[in-house]
Amino acid sequence: MRGRVLQGPSLEKTRVLVHRIAYLIRVPREDPSGILVLTYNRHAAAEIRIRLRHLIGDDANAVTISTCHALAMRLVGASFAGSASETTHDFDGIVMEAVRHWRRLAPVRAYAEMLGIPVEMANESLPSIWRLREMQQFIDTLRRDNTRLLAVRDLVDMLNAIPSNRWTDLIAEGVAALAKELANKTMPVPDLVEWFAEWANDARSDQRALLLLTAHRSKGLEFEDVVILNGGWDKPSKGEDPDAPRRLFYVAMTRARRSLAIIAQGQHPFVQQDKEHVLRRAAPAVADGVALPTALYQVPDLKTVDLSWAGRLRPDHPSLAAISAAKA
Repeated sequence: MRGRVLQGPSLEKTRVLVHRIAYLIRVPREDPSGILVLTYNRHAAAEIRIRLRHLIGDDANAVTISTCHALAMRLVGASFAGSASETTHDFDGIVMEAVRHWRRLAPVRAYAEMLGIPVEMANESLPSIWRLREMQQFIDTLRRDNTRLLAVRDLVDMLNAIPSNRWTDLIAEGVAALAKELANKTMPVPDLVEWFAEWANDARSDQRALLLLTAHRSKGLEFEDVVILNGGWDKPSKGEDPDAPRRLFYVAMTRARRSLAIIAQGQHPFVQQDKEHVLRRAAPAVADGVALPTALYQVPDLKTVDLSWAGRLRPDHPSLAAISAAKA
């Protein structure tokens, strides 16, 4: 039994696929353990699990729902828990290497911060969550007895036994994400360890500020309000076909659930002027003599950080006292 769903972004392909799976299990009575669902990212896999459980209840637990990356790891006998501490080239990383125009977001970030608006940059990744002391302490507690079946309440109790800080709060977000998938069921410890390793591989804390990202990076995400900046939409990148910018612009447009604002200077290449569906607003002019922010941002890595700097300071240097008093 074959079928194909051809739809653009944000057109509820997930709903169609979930209802198709539910139909196969409820009407022809297909064995749920014989159904495999592959998704691009972990967020989509979690969404399918939640929707499918809502439709067919406990039968959804037998359906194998996995990311393409996780399935590949399983087929070759690899594990996220064994590789999450290493540098891996996962699918999101490949997309990140392909994105462009991050530099166009730097002036927006500088201006927002000048106005006191908190900003998050999607290309500034968190440190490896799997390697955090708090995460490893949490995993060690899980592994004390690999034969157990644990519920979300058990995980919360384990996490609460670790001194609270920003990293335990982040792990708590992972527990909350698992609770949506697990509901009131239990999960074997080895599966829990693997779940948290995969989650840590691509986890990002919940958005709490203005999020700046490229259209490439926005694929698969949705937001209440979206602003698309001007520039870069009139020509394809090297090696792209002529329609690539138009398709990418469509992806960016369909990320908005409530409102969409498109910034343009003059005629936009894809938005026609004087149409009834376009509400035009002129941006206020910038007064002469107003100094606009020109901050430059660089995320430090091991190539740019001098780890031995503190060791070259005199013993009474105030920087050493500040380092000693700092809390990670």
